[in-house]
Amino acid sequence: MDLATVGYAVFGGVVWNLAGYFRKPREKYEPEKLLRSALIGAVVGVVAMYKGLSFQNAYDFATAIGLIGLVENIGKAIYRRL
Repeated sequence: MDLATVGYAVFGGVVWNLAGYFRKPREKYEPEKLLRSALIGAVVGVVAMYKGLSFQNAYDFATAIGLIGLVENIGKAIYRRL
């Protein structure tokens, strides 16, 4: 794994968020969700890179140790400060 994994993960988080938005165009768009998705993608990408795991296994690992919840809360805090 290399740094490209982190980039793919961030890109995937952004695309996933935008796909959800375009699926329900009447839903109010929330930039906070986009920020959180990108942050989670970056963190999972870093975990995958350093642990040598696939993206799904890295996501499962990060969820199991509470890292995803922590990143979501940090993302909310960052967004509220902006």
